[in-house]
Amino acid sequence: MKKLVFSFVVSFFLLSVLYPEDNSYNNKCKISIYHNYRKIASGIKITESIFVTKDSILNYNNFYLKRNNNIFYNYEVIYVDRVSGLAFLKVDIPGKSEELKKNIELDEDDPLFILKNNKYHKIGTYAKKIKGYGLLNTNYKKLYVTMPLYNTKKDFIGLILGYFQKNHYLFLKNNVLKFYQKNIKSILNHGKPNLNIIVSEMWHRNGIKVIKSFNNKFKKGDIIVRIEESDINNVLDFNMSLYQYNNRSSIELIVKRKKGLEKINIRGGYDEKR
Repeated sequence: MKKLVFSFVVSFFLLSVLYPEDNSYNNKCKISIYHNYRKIASGIKITESIFVTKDSILNYNNFYLKRNNNIFYNYEVIYVDRVSGLAFLKVDIPGKSEELKKNIELDEDDPLFILKNNKYHKIGTYAKKIKGYGLLNTNYKKLYVTMPLYNTKKDFIGLILGYFQKNHYLFLKNNVLKFYQKNIKSILNHGKPNLNIIVSEMWHRNGIKVIKSFNNKFKKGDIIVRIEESDINNVLDFNMSLYQYNNRSSIELIVKRKKGLEKINIRGGYDEKR
């Protein structure tokens, strides 16, 4: 597996742009990203002024946003999260933010849809959850990065991130995007702590494993199982918990070592002097 290190976290799959597609494919806000007159990605608005798409668009120069027949060059990349693979753009484009419901349950073989020409089209089925991500089973070939997915009730359920294996594609699920929507102000204000460690997914058990440490708090082989009130099952949990609790002055982590469970306290992003 390819390990992408961004101070402390390892991603466990290779993401890439899929198949650029024409403007007949859209989300409810109908905002798409183009480069050299070709559509390279889509995404969703999580607030009235923040649009979320795939971080791979930053590999392109001079991309632009398009809604219907209107082109928008006036945007600002305000944050990039390499763990979830998202880029956050500040934009001034008419249209409501995507409605992200708190809990949307998916069962194996539930049909999944895309929105094309203002109609919902079934493209495949839900396979399963894999380390916090959803897995789309499809033979549909004309997919592109951050294409929105919907369920039978036409609820938004996630954004396609990339190819996984065979006819399966990973997508970032609604609950993760709901977290960013709810916590975006805190994320922009506080970010997340730099732990100076490299971690790896644990495929057959919960927690994440420290495979290299550049400080004296964590040790190679530590398994992080909890941050404050949150259990850590995978890298996505780890990433979101660091965002969630970084508005505190101190953050407690629970790790498994040979002698049992141990507590590690790190400094949060809250500055009491402010």
